[in-house]
Amino acid sequence: MRLIYFLTLIVIVFTSCGKLDYKKSPSGLVYKIFGNGKDSLIRNGNFIKFHIENRVNDSIYRSTFGGTPAYVQASYSGEKYDISELWTKMRKGDSVIILQSLDTFLKRGVPLPSEIKKGDRLIVTLKIVDVFTSDSAAQADQKKYQVAQAATEKEELKKYFKEKNIEGLQETASGAYVKIINPGTGVLVDSGKYVSVMYKGTSWSGKIFDTNMDTSFHHTEPLSFTVNVDPMIQGFVEGLKLLHNGAEAIFYIPSSLGYGANGRPPNIKPNENLIFNIKVVDVKDNAPEQASMPNSPRPDTTRKR
Repeated sequence: MRLIYFLTLIVIVFTSCGKLDYKKSPSGLVYKIFGNGKDSLIRNGNFIKFHIENRVNDSIYRSTFGGTPAYVQASYSGEKYDISELWTKMRKGDSVIILQSLDTFLKRGVPLPSEIKKGDRLIVTLKIVDVFTSDSAAQADQKKYQVAQAATEKEELKKYFKEKNIEGLQETASGAYVKIINPGTGVLVDSGKYVSVMYKGTSWSGKIFDTNMDTSFHHTEPLSFTVNVDPMIQGFVEGLKLLHNGAEAIFYIPSSLGYGANGRPPNIKPNENLIFNIKVVDVKDNAPEQASMPNSPRPDTTRKR
């Protein structure tokens, strides 16, 4: 974490006095690489393990520093106005600061989250932790972090349950926990069933990040989807498959079965465990014709390669 604060301070101080020696990529990306120059340059096709922090103006939007690193394959095929332009300019151990105008993304037709406004500036700080020449080596390394993270989350959940005196929990196959308030009496939720639910999603810090149980998020219609067909976070689906139509329950979902290392900025932090209050309002054998796809709670599909 010291590195991220140090590099951010460099940006603030030296940008204000115009002394930071930035370079510019072919697409207009403004950047500065801080390197040790000891290892070979990254090649296209290599697999990179890195930490990244995104700041919008002065506020942290997303950060993996202090948590699980991200993995990606180095690939660049033309002007993109993103980090892919810089992979082959860096080595293992290097860090880079990138300054991006979010107006440039808008001009290029890139959709941005509603909370980001015209005129905002994105500051990206990234550190290369390791470089692998094969996908299998990168996946083996990533698996170690996933196993360790899952074990850490399991202990966090157990500690939370003990502190809150929460008992009578059922554990799903992958490690989510379900407190059934009312088991319901109708059809059991299962793979292929079309289920409709009311929900309230709360982050581990206690902040509600989405709900259809009241009007605070401007949608009160049930969330409807086909189980194990439409994309949903794993812990949510596993919890539902313990319930019948009419059931009410609370799901305690570890990050590894939720939004993972990427989180879901700005409301869900990386590696943040989640709580869902659930009410199953309908279970059908099949989806109605032309049923719309669900929009929440969605999985973060970018967290797995």
